[in-house]
Amino acid sequence: MATKKKLYRKLKSKYRLVVMNDETFEEKASVILSPLNVLIIASITALILVGFGVVIIAFTPLREYIPGYMDVSLSKKLVKSGLRLDSLEQAMVLKDRYITNINRIIMGDKMKSDKKDENIPVPSGSASIPYYPKDLLLGTLIFFTPVHGYVSNPYNPATRHYGVDIATADDEPVKSVLDGTVIFTGWTSETGYVINVQHEQNLVSVYKHNSMLVKKEGDPVKAGDVISFSGQAGELSTGPHLHFELWYRGQTVNPMEYVKF
Repeated sequence: MATKKKLYRKLKSKYRLVVMNDETFEEKASVILSPLNVLIIASITALILVGFGVVIIAFTPLREYIPGYMDVSLSKKLVKSGLRLDSLEQAMVLKDRYITNINRIIMGDKMKSDKKDENIPVPSGSASIPYYPKDLLLGTLIFFTPVHGYVSNPYNPATRHYGVDIATADDEPVKSVLDGTVIFTGWTSETGYVINVQHEQNLVSVYKHNSMLVKKEGDPVKAGDVISFSGQAGELSTGPHLHFELWYRGQTVNPMEYVKF
């Protein structure tokens, strides 16, 4: 107890700090201080400096230079950018797959083979397509009507309209015209949801502007099976309808010559 009192007296002991001219010893200034006062002043000064530093770091861009610090808004922007990039990547994959399949349909693959049921190479993720070199008489086939409605825009290859537009109501079931295998499903900004079905002897049916797809690539389908629902998705659509195409050995054919709408 005596030691504490002695220490307290030392802290309160007064000392004079004098500023003198070194040559004339003239006193220029003086101040009376105690160790306790010096300690208090030093503590207050330290607190002020620390507070000032915290304010500068917390409310100025300097905080971004602190290792491990990341602005919350910047983090959100990075997450959104990552999601957009992932969506764009998926859209590009679907677009590439769509273009590849359409090119294969347009070019007819130009594959020569004497073996029945030989598989045509397809992009990764697509179903293998049976290729039949024998000629097919389309007129002998019985096609299922893909959707209930009426033809609002006929087949006209001169205007690059390689199918028929069938006006119908929204969300009408769209059905496969023949037995086959789904070889492509995807979405484009122009034609909305698209589904292509490979049938026997290199005949392909194409269904565009769907509002929703029911089947996926590789699914087997029977004639009359629901594969999608009609809509008006895509920039090239002016109302609810189904755009339907038939391709045989890489050539378009007029669906109205074979299918009853």
